[in-house]
Amino acid sequence: MSREKPIFDLENTDDIRDLIHRSVAVVAGGGRVAFVHPGGLVRVLASATSDTPSPEISSSLLPTTFSIQILNAEALRDWTTETDRISPRIARKAWPGRVQLAYPSNDPVGLVQCLPQWLTQAAQRNGNYVLDSSAIGSIRELMTLIPGPLVQTTIRLNLPENVDIQALTTHLSAHNWDMIIVDRSARAATLPATVLVDQTKWSILDAGDIGIDQVNWLMGTRILFVCTGNTCRSPMAEALCKQFLAESLDCKPEELGAKGFEVKSAGVSAGHRQPASRESVTALGDHGYLLENHASQMVSEELLASADLIYAMTRSHRDLLLMDFPDLADRVELLDPDDYDVPDPYGQSLSVYQMTADAIREALELRAKTWNFIP
Repeated sequence: MSREKPIFDLENTDDIRDLIHRSVAVVAGGGRVAFVHPGGLVRVLASATSDTPSPEISSSLLPTTFSIQILNAEALRDWTTETDRISPRIARKAWPGRVQLAYPSNDPVGLVQCLPQWLTQAAQRNGNYVLDSSAIGSIRELMTLIPGPLVQTTIRLNLPENVDIQALTTHLSAHNWDMIIVDRSARAATLPATVLVDQTKWSILDAGDIGIDQVNWLMGTRILFVCTGNTCRSPMAEALCKQFLAESLDCKPEELGAKGFEVKSAGVSAGHRQPASRESVTALGDHGYLLENHASQMVSEELLASADLIYAMTRSHRDLLLMDFPDLADRVELLDPDDYDVPDPYGQSLSVYQMTADAIREALELRAKTWNFIP
């Protein structure tokens, strides 16, 4: 007779931290912890450095996928090459949880070469090895407390949607997991997309539950302009950039999203949802309509993390950003490629605003010569 399995429901656990510590002890001891979503999705976590093969991966009876779970985009550097520019860009926008990254298994790099033989053989059978960073809170807590990467096996089982703990014991009796945790959160039921990264190109292997449109949006190009109050210079730069891209791509500015482009602006000391200044709208002439619905916003970690190109109006703006976010050093530049500031026209005459708009337009045209993502 099989021994009774410890099954825990996160919703009915008084001390979740203690439960996570118990799961850490199981994994550290070479065991497997299954995170079960009552709809039938099961994620089984084990040490990726264990010499013992995972039965879920070696079995041909269950439909499974597996991935190497790492904590964040920063840790990704140890798993890819120094010349890989695609993976960090995807991870910065899509991690944790929305996208997992697949790589051809015939060309292992970084820490992949240190994985145990059973895991590399499994990756070779699949044709790819997969790196992921889970967004599920319980799994992320487990990852932060255990040394080394985890291997996650994802299985679909035929489970009732609202199954209780007692019924789960019967349904899962055939699986030899060391610990079972029931996670009923919405995130636990969501599968990420899978994107194949092959040297300098990428392709969608599986859109997961987020869909192809969302994946393409994540993979698109995002440009952020930064000034002080986000009512004059950076909104003008945003509007002029939208118009420039629309002309280059032969579309309307409002169609840029469908083309994979997003242009935004923000301020390092901006008020909340202030309109663009009247002079800024007028100075843009025919393109002023693009500022009619503008609402100012402060720069945020989320905005900066998702941006591929960040253009500051002045050196002081750039320095402020780098002081708070030093990891932006390779993405923050002055808008003017000759390293000149774009002066603030606030409170001055319309002619000064027009000169500022001309300076921004000229700087954008120079910057665009280095962009390899438009015709």
